[in-house]
Amino acid sequence: MPEPYAATSAGYGWFIDRFEGALRQESTGYVPGYLSELMRFPERELTVILLSNTESLDDPFLAMEPIARWALAD
Repeated sequence: MPEPYAATSAGYGWFIDRFEGALRQESTGYVPGYLSELMRFPERELTVILLSNTESLDDPFLAMEPIARWALAD
């Protein structure tokens, strides 16, 4: 991946950075009563998706990052 992706950047609604050493592309969605989070790790052929029919989750990353960390573990 080109070097600009080493730092956090955004484009077309996607945030791009590195997590646990892997390229991460992520996008979120929210409307009242619904919350979604999508993390893609294209180099590792891994996608993690969170869909919720509640908006009470304070931060979807609290649920997503531990799952992604577990799935990326060698």
